[in-house]
Amino acid sequence: MSEQTKAALEEAPQNHVSDECDDDPLVTAYILSAATTSFSADDRNTHSYYMECSDNQPAHVTRGLADIQSEWAASNSLFVREDDDE
Repeated sequence: MSEQTKAALEEAPQNHVSDECDDDPLVTAYILSAATTSFSADDRNTHSYYMECSDNQPAHVTRGLADIQSEWAASNSLFVREDDDE
């Protein structure tokens, strides 16, 4: 991955969360999951999956994000925000 692409990837989660949330929370970790399909003649209809996370992100944090993402996808909940006061 080029340095320019990596820098844009590192900025994107914070920019998105800042746009979506009124209180502008700090993004401390992220995962990006993607599914791909090949359209080349040799690999037609070949599917694969790709995941990227922040450099030096602890494995337990990445696993936790993946687990909660899986739970949200299973429950069709796109965004759940826990209230710290409760």
